[in-house]
Amino acid sequence: MSLLYTFLVILLIATTVSSFPKCPENMEYAVCPLNEATCEVPKPPKKYMCAKLLVCECKKHFYRHKGKCVRADVCAKAVKGFYQKLDAEDLVWG
Repeated sequence: MSLLYTFLVILLIATTVSSFPKCPENMEYAVCPLNEATCEVPKPPKKYMCAKLLVCECKKHFYRHKGKCVRADVCAKAVKGFYQKLDAEDLVWG
């Protein structure tokens, strides 16, 4: 019985892990997502409540624009004054 129980637990874990969809390009899973940076608002106010949801959000130094996560240079072409809204530490080239 113990062997069967162990097998069922392993099967449940494997099924749960493999059922998560893969995040799109330049995104990663976040357990407590922050207010996501966008090209229009690259420095959003911090959100302090956590809904404990597992969602895909843009990786660090990427910004949401038209449903995708893009680099700062793409935002600069799309939004006038984008670089002026960032701190020096946020500027990553390449």
